[in-house]
Amino acid sequence: MKRIPLALACLMLLTTATQALYSPEDETEKSAVYIQTLLEERPHTEEPTPHAAAPEVRFHTNKQQAAAEQLLPAEARLLPPAPSRWTDYCVTVLARMVWGEGRGVSRNEQKLIVWTVINRLENGRYGTSLIGVVRARGQFHGYSSRHPVTDPIRNMVIEVLEAWERGEAAKVYPPFATTPHYLYFSGRNGHNWFRERHR
Repeated sequence: MKRIPLALACLMLLTTATQALYSPEDETEKSAVYIQTLLEERPHTEEPTPHAAAPEVRFHTNKQQAAAEQLLPAEARLLPPAPSRWTDYCVTVLARMVWGEGRGVSRNEQKLIVWTVINRLENGRYGTSLIGVVRARGQFHGYSSRHPVTDPIRNMVIEVLEAWERGEAAKVYPPFATTPHYLYFSGRNGHNWFRERHR
């Protein structure tokens, strides 16, 4: 019987022990743990999805804003802007008419002239627009397209139209107007007097 050198015997014994301890399942498990560790340590580079900014709510009139505030949050909806009932050209036409009908009278009396046009428009029997009411045949004889547009009268006209668009009623300035439903006026003693009926 051949004798195996001591060094060779030790090497064979070590190889046998290593093979006995090695398991493919253990190596697979170790590899999975190693991969999971790498994934956890990798920096997160994906950008978070930005949230869309809430649209700014704009209201054309105070009435729209008040109506929206009364709604429940889940039922709130954006209200579309209400179309304006007058334009810059309406201001020009009204200013020319006031210059012809009421230049020289007080500012309040001039406001009543503009409110007369508005009352007629809302009445429905004198025209379908501010300009149509002013230009109706045989009505406002003081209007002319050749009349000037002065800054004080123009600013006064805009003030009245803005009050109308806010939902305010026609003004009453005694003794010149004693009812807000006036549709006519006539000049006497340097003033304009406003009334609901023609005569």
